[in-house]
Amino acid sequence: MIVLRWLVDFFLRIVQQCAEPFVYFYEYWFYRDPDMPIPAWVEQRRKYLKRSIPAILAVLCVLGIGILGVASSSWVKKRYRERLEGFAEGTQEVQIARLGQRIVSEGSIFGSEERFELACRLSELDSEICSAQSDRLLDYLAPGDSQGFAPAHRLRALAQSKILGQRPVDPGKLESLGWHVQQSLGIEDEALQRMRSDFYLATGKINLATSEISKLANVSPEYWFALAELLLASGDLNLARNALGRAAGAFEKLVSLNPADIEARIRYATALGRLGEFDSAIEIMSNGWKLTPDERFREGLCEIYLMKFQKQRNIQGPIEQQWEHLQSALEWNPKNRLVYDGLSQLCADVRVQAIAPMVRSKIDSLLDAPEFSSELLFAKSNLLLVSKQTGSAIEALEQIVQKDQEFHPAMNNLAWLLIDQATVLPEHFEQAQRIAKRAVELLPSSASYRDTLGLVLFKQGRWTEAIAEFEVSLRSSQNSLPTLEKIAQAYQELGQKELSDQYRSRIEQLRSVSGSAKPK
Repeated sequence: MIVLRWLVDFFLRIVQQCAEPFVYFYEYWFYRDPDMPIPAWVEQRRKYLKRSIPAILAVLCVLGIGILGVASSSWVKKRYRERLEGFAEGTQEVQIARLGQRIVSEGSIFGSEERFELACRLSELDSEICSAQSDRLLDYLAPGDSQGFAPAHRLRALAQSKILGQRPVDPGKLESLGWHVQQSLGIEDEALQRMRSDFYLATGKINLATSEISKLANVSPEYWFALAELLLASGDLNLARNALGRAAGAFEKLVSLNPADIEARIRYATALGRLGEFDSAIEIMSNGWKLTPDERFREGLCEIYLMKFQKQRNIQGPIEQQWEHLQSALEWNPKNRLVYDGLSQLCADVRVQAIAPMVRSKIDSLLDAPEFSSELLFAKSNLLLVSKQTGSAIEALEQIVQKDQEFHPAMNNLAWLLIDQATVLPEHFEQAQRIAKRAVELLPSSASYRDTLGLVLFKQGRWTEAIAEFEVSLRSSQNSLPTLEKIAQAYQELGQKELSDQYRSRIEQLRSVSGSAKPK
């Protein structure tokens, strides 16, 4: 308490001494007549003035030191930046390394913001030493166990986000990414928000991902499409349609402001197409094509007609209308592989026999092009199968497998057809097993591919191997009855009647459930 009182008295005395000259000036030179004799109290003021000179000098000295320190700090920082900018790419690496050591030293005058800026500048230089110094700075600014500097956490999160595209994702790296995401939540920019939404999707936090994409959509309307896809995947159809409606409204305004805006017009039409307003979407695209014959309109119109085709497929509409929509899509963009995929679906429909000559003629004309298309030839094989031309279908599929080692749908169909013939030779079994295994390798999650491989093994009497494939198929199969029947039969062949009866019991239960679910 005594020390505190002494400090207060000391500072009050300094303030009084600093104020004495101003009091003297005001009371004598400004307020009084200078010709009058100097009174005693003025003489006393003069003494106070002389006594205050050391205090004034001390204050001026402190202020000067402060100003000099700030100026020196700014000058040093400026010099560091100038030296960094003066370094050429790939040269003077030793000087850069020394500079980095000074920046990260404990006594450095640089704060977090300056260190972050310098780290960014170092990362731009094409040098391993510079990159190492930049990483060291970022590790200091964005530690894995404390808050650190938010912009540095942002950079770390964006750099580590590439792991989200890997399969499987390393849990440790995912946890590290989550930490940096958490520490950079206060920053809002497009790249970071997109990365956050991907991270939340990867970790199953659908609500948080939806929130991030919603924020992006309010700024950039193209994100309404991504939000609609996410909501559709989560089963919220009403909110998905609402998001598409918001997208349509936003791009409609842009088109009204600038009718020549190609991108806005295409997105407006796409939103209407996804809402099921196909005719309006086609009209908007066609008007844009008339204004500016841009190739993007051709692609957009092709996609709209594909939407119309898929809508007819979903409701089992007339096969003639489906073919009409596919023809329109082909006219606008004859090289779109999605059109070929739709053509394969159409050709696999037994109703296509009514228009088979027209479809066959169109496919043959497209196949005359110099570029080989696995999708087109696969569509033709489906058409041949529907027309019961199995031999020709096998030839077409063999041609696909020979020229395209990655087209697994043809491999699966060919394996199935080879063992479904009236006379199956040993070489057919060998070929079917080889390509069926290859199809499973290319798409391990496909239940139908597993079923085909299991069937190939089953027909060779390799019961245990067939059961193993069928069991894997059951995990994702949408129609498990045929697979269960094959497993029950395989166990019967192995002499394990108890297991066979268990599977037959499951079959009866499923049949009774499906029978009771049918409308009366």
